[in-house]
Amino acid sequence: MRNAVEQIDAFFGDGKVQRLLNLCRETRALRVCFPREVPLSRFLAWIFDPSQGHGLQDMPLRRLLTAAGRNLEGLSLPLTTRRLLGATSLSATSFYGALVQKEVSLNGGGARLDVLILDPANQLVVAIENKAGAKTSSGQLDKYADALEKQYPGWHRVLIFMDMYGASPDDEAGRWIPLDYQWLTDEMHEAERAPWIGEESRAAIRDFRRAIDFEERPFLHVDEEGDDVLDVLDQHPEIFELMEEWSQSGDKPGEMLEKLQANSAKLGRKALMDLYTAYWQRRDLWLQCLPMRRYAGWLQQIYQRFPDVWRHIKRTSLVFSLPQWEKFAEQGNDHWPLRVAVRILRSSDSDKVTYAVVSVLAWPLSPETLEEVEERALALRKTHLKRNRSLRDEQRRAKLRVDRTTDPNAVGGLIVKHLAMLDETFEGLLD
Repeated sequence: MRNAVEQIDAFFGDGKVQRLLNLCRETRALRVCFPREVPLSRFLAWIFDPSQGHGLQDMPLRRLLTAAGRNLEGLSLPLTTRRLLGATSLSATSFYGALVQKEVSLNGGGARLDVLILDPANQLVVAIENKAGAKTSSGQLDKYADALEKQYPGWHRVLIFMDMYGASPDDEAGRWIPLDYQWLTDEMHEAERAPWIGEESRAAIRDFRRAIDFEERPFLHVDEEGDDVLDVLDQHPEIFELMEEWSQSGDKPGEMLEKLQANSAKLGRKALMDLYTAYWQRRDLWLQCLPMRRYAGWLQQIYQRFPDVWRHIKRTSLVFSLPQWEKFAEQGNDHWPLRVAVRILRSSDSDKVTYAVVSVLAWPLSPETLEEVEERALALRKTHLKRNRSLRDEQRRAKLRVDRTTDPNAVGGLIVKHLAMLDETFEGLLD
């Protein structure tokens, strides 16, 4: 068995390791800033401001309100506000006079609302509290809602809680409308194609979408479909055991370097510190790679229950489907209409990894099965997603169930549970 120095030498001497270290250099400016809440919120303020130079006018704000209007189930909103958010009302209403503010202090308090939109012509207040995985403080949303009610009595108040990972608002009164970022990435995808916007705006919208979209490649120059990552993981298991320990320790670089300096034998001290330097400098890469060590165990669990499962593996996500669901897709489309996806999510302010297991329905669907598939999918969505019961208005795909865990050993079981749920729900169609 090789000692630590030999293992580290073999790691750095591996051409595939050197290639990954070079190719994962980040060259996209927005990826450097995102998903921090402040730049996210400032972009939202820009895109929802009809007077800004994106060229989309009031369309993004209208789409925001449309998405909110589809998500009102179980909320305590006045009937007049519900009517304002109806599709017919929104299609006939202009929002060109909207005034957009960022980081607004309400009633002089210390906490600041991320985005506040005022539309005097329609007596409308839109408040957006934006989160990129962080939690709100206790009572924060209630305080914002109470302050806005006092400041704008008689106005329509649309309070929107946006979370990148789809977390629900801590709002007992039911005044905040929950939205995740999927609808926004879909809208930005459509906006990129608008023929009337300029190239600068198109590039900004594209970069923003790529920065928040889980489907996007995490590293621009690394081929996540290639075998390099899996080969490196397979060839250097001891190195990745060390990296996993470092990722879970919570130590800052200086603290870890002090520990290595104090506790390592003299012969291996420099090698360990060189490895830690490479780990920290390319931490985003290794934190994406580490969960892949778990894939083999997950796949073994899945194959025991579904030996014919289809799979597509990327660095930040795994997607599974069953062959019998292919018949639900529109003829000529080779996408998977029903799928179970595993997203590997990392908080913007820590190394903590969350695994989100998501059941998804994707369009276009076969006309022969469209009505029945959507009816059954809607029933699933009503059962498993709180306050999120729309379906037909989704553009490309709709979540049917979401489960999250920080325990990597639980992921395989969750994937099997989702596949079994979909298999049972859609069994018998077109037999």
